[in-house]
Amino acid sequence: MAQGYLGFFGSFLPFVKSIKALNKKRDKTVAILRLLSYF
Repeated sequence: MAQGYLGFFGSFLPFVKSIKALNKKRDKTVAILRLLSYF
């Protein structure tokens, strides 16, 4: 049971990391778009 949980967590962690990376990238994109909209 614990083994299956570890396997699930192991595959879930990279998923969370990629979401965080996407959020960072999105924030950067939004910031750039805001800068461009000022000009």
